[in-house]
Amino acid sequence: MSVHQVIFVVTGTPSITVVKETAAAGMEIQSKYIKGTENFAGNSELAAFNADLKLWTALSKPQIGVEVDDITVLREVEYLMTLESVPMNTLSDNSSVLVAGPFDSERMDYFSQYGTEV
Repeated sequence: MSVHQVIFVVTGTPSITVVKETAAAGMEIQSKYIKGTENFAGNSELAAFNADLKLWTALSKPQIGVEVDDITVLREVEYLMTLESVPMNTLSDNSSVLVAGPFDSERMDYFSQYGTEV
């Protein structure tokens, strides 16, 4: 099995916005897997996340950048990944970055087809 992380960015997003939203997304994702936090994902998701995180780290933290046309596409990808419990940040009304994973590479490649790899 292989895992990687995908960073989805809406076309035309300024670089500083990408940096800020990516940093915040990483912290948000981590907080979902700390027992006792308000938005704890649960014990079974914690176990799966820890296994994927361990493998991802062993694989030198592979990442893929994907550019999507607009926020509508980003929201569709977020919805589809939610159905599979992919670790990711939550989109707000003015988000333009979605950080997802680490998660199964085959599934992440599927979600990546909604944009263009950069």
